[in-house]
Amino acid sequence: MAETIRAKIFRYNPALDAKPSYQTYDVPWRPHMSVLELLRYVHEESQPLSFDYSCRAAACGMCSVQVNGRPVLACVTPVPPGDMLIEPLAGFRVCKDVIVDRTEVETRLYGVMPWFSRTKPMAEPLEMPPEAYVRTAVLQLCKDCLCCHSVCPVLAEEGFGRFAGPYVLTKLATRYFDTREDFADERLKTAVREGLFECILCGSCDEVCPRGQMVETPGYPNCSIRHVEIFKAMMDRAEEKGWKP
Repeated sequence: MAETIRAKIFRYNPALDAKPSYQTYDVPWRPHMSVLELLRYVHEESQPLSFDYSCRAAACGMCSVQVNGRPVLACVTPVPPGDMLIEPLAGFRVCKDVIVDRTEVETRLYGVMPWFSRTKPMAEPLEMPPEAYVRTAVLQLCKDCLCCHSVCPVLAEEGFGRFAGPYVLTKLATRYFDTREDFADERLKTAVREGLFECILCGSCDEVCPRGQMVETPGYPNCSIRHVEIFKAMMDRAEEKGWKP
């Protein structure tokens, strides 16, 4: 007889339900089974379930959920034998079941213009110092999963007013450290306005970032996104310029 696990899953349809509830499902388990596969099994074989995913390769970040209280990417997180709890990411409005509304974060992100920009077009390709290239390249590996945002204690305590959160600041840092841009000061000032100095450098974002859980790529050093390190570097530079609030 195949081994089974018991998955307790958050259920909530705001259009029909007065409050959230939890439903338990017995799911056949096999080695290397992912949380996403478990969710698909429940949806296809037991009861319709709302969840989100796209690439199934840890690239899009759409499948992020909480498993036993920890935010993860469902597509690459293995299901261990035993009982488990699956919930939506903390700190977000629930759209349905384990799907959350990302609109507020995405709107805040677009407001800081996180795309590559220059005041003048490049006449020819520009070289980047190796240190700046590595730092920028690693930051561009962000999965857009919002796991960091969901565990930030500052956001949990103060809300999304004065502090944009680690996800938005990471996107700003990607552009700030890119030496091909020609207005780094403006990027840094934007980071300060978005609450850079509200960050307490606790490292909660580093602990749950899926990029930090990936296997290091040979010949590609420091693949993990080190949020605390980059935020501290930006704070130090802003303080040198007298921009600390």
